[in-house]
Amino acid sequence: MPDLTVQLDALFKQLKKLGKQYHELLDENAELSQKLSLLQNREEQQEHKLKLMEAELNSLRVAQGMLSRQDDVKLAKAKIGTLVREIDRCIALLNE
Repeated sequence: MPDLTVQLDALFKQLKKLGKQYHELLDENAELSQKLSLLQNREEQQEHKLKLMEAELNSLRVAQGMLSRQDDVKLAKAKIGTLVREIDRCIALLNE
């Protein structure tokens, strides 16, 4: 009978130890789940920011392209104006 009591006591101690470990693991699991949720939210926010920044970058590229085209147009107009003045001078010299 004493052996049975010792064995039961040992079994109850193991059971308590397992119960404690189980609750610790439940707490850890809850904490890790919360951290995972937080990290997933951050990831979603970062992806949203990235999409906004990519859209802004595309807009800036388009604007830069338009500006460079406008500069090209201005330069071309200036060259044409210079050529027209030279042609006018040549015509004036021929008319003399």
